[in-house]
Amino acid sequence: GMSIYLQMPFLKNAKFTITNEGPEKYVPFYYQVDYTINEKLPNDIGRLHVSFRRENPTTLGEDFTILPKRTGMGRFLGCVLGINNVDNKWWGEGEVKMFLDGDEKFPTICGTGTEDYIGHAWGFHNNAFLYGGMAFRDDKLYTLYRWHLPDPIYWKKDIRITLQQIGASDVQGGGYRNKQEDVSAAAFWYEPVPSKPLEQMPDYATRMAPGYTPQ
Repeated sequence: GMSIYLQMPFLKNAKFTITNEGPEKYVPFYYQVDYTINEKLPNDIGRLHVSFRRENPTTLGEDFTILPKRTGMGRFLGCVLGINNVDNKWWGEGEVKMFLDGDEKFPTICGTGTEDYIGHAWGFHNNAFLYGGMAFRDDKLYTLYRWHLPDPIYWKKDIRITLQQIGASDVQGGGYRNKQEDVSAAAFWYEPVPSKPLEQMPDYATRMAPGYTPQ
């Protein structure tokens, strides 16, 4: 089973739908929804927003966008990252950059590498913690997650979050180099409604397409 514990505030009504886009016509499905009603909430309370993006492959020398620019006020909750390390060489040095409230060239928050961002160090390890870690690994495929619940990320005017694409150099003696990967991200945040429309969700074929083949 899979559970989500993020609060989803609503003032008037809420609706949940499930869509089966897979090849199997009939899939057993069980669900449970817990909710409360008649709570007094402010009109501008943040609603849960989620976006999904995939670049297959990323653009060499450019950061992957985890969360496209959002305007207005809000709170970033975290993300789930999918990495297909197509060349099977070290890739985890990419910095997570959070551009807040007018940042342009330099972000307010800049990490020290993907492994550090999820709470690991000296590589990725087969463990999953409450707020960060690796949920899945199979050969070159990684599923990572990081929740900013005890360390919230707020913004007042705008936000944009990216992931740098660098890894180990092929040159003897070390160093780093730009890399291309097959990367996806689901970003979660709160912001009041009405809000700017989300990016369109990629279709099933795009989401499930095999990773690109390096030249």
